Amino acid sequence: MEIYDIKPIEPIVDYFFYLFVAFVIVLLLLLVAAVVAYFRNKKPNRKKEILQQLKQIDFSDAKKDAYTISALAKELIVDEQMQQKYEQLFEMLQKYKYQKEVPPFDEKVKREFEFFVGLADARI
Repeated sequence: MEIYDIKPIEPIVDYFFYLFVAFVIVLLLLLVAAVVAYFRNKKPNRKKEILQQLKQIDFSDAKKDAYTISALAKELIVDEQMQQKYEQLFEMLQKYKYQKEVPPFDEKVKREFEFFVGLADARI
């Protein structure tokens, strides 16, 4: 006598492992895309660019360099000490601006400028 209402055991297909692997792959792809986008869109630090420009000043044209130093050095101020040094440097540079003929920079101005650049380099 055979029972017809009981059927044999059928295997259950487990898709959990495949879904898990697919999920991990998608997460890794998103992570790689985020890292690539971050480094592709990373902008250089503006203050470091200004500092590089100031370091490249060669003091050959005193009038042009005085204007350049005055404009760029203001961007590097981050604290009170740098503000005071900038104001001192700015006052020293006034005699090299607004005139037709200007003398070359004297050593005091060069030392003050190099001190300001060193101070900015340490703070940025």
